Amino acid sequence: MSLEAERYRNEYIFVLYNNEFRKIALSDIMWIEASRSYCNIHLVEGESGGSILLSTPLLKVYKCLPTEHFKRISRSVVINLRYVNAIRGNSVVINSSQFLISSSYRKIIFSSFAFIGTKKKLY
Repeated sequence: MSLEAERYRNEYIFVLYNNEFRKIALSDIMWIEASRSYCNIHLVEGESGGSILLSTPLLKVYKCLPTEHFKRISRSVVINLRYVNAIRGNSVVINSSQFLISSSYRKIIFSSFAFIGTKKKLY
């Protein structure tokens, strides 16, 4: 695969939505929520704003995402680290939505950020 093709692959995905493959910039994805064999991709507000419901399991979508920006925080939620506004206890906040970090993903999530102003170990 060429360098250009690899770069493009790391910036966009195509998802089957309304009988067509819709191009989504990975930078527009704030979080993804699972519901059984469906997942809902929540996008940044604006031209591509809103959300897209896919009849695809979360694990299959997660495997297509670059792990340096996208982290799983529970069985049913994957977040884009770029959009985390705050961490409150065992939860991450993206815009006005708050998501609980399950204990099995806590160390991975907390090690993804630098923390200043605390002496105790967070994970």
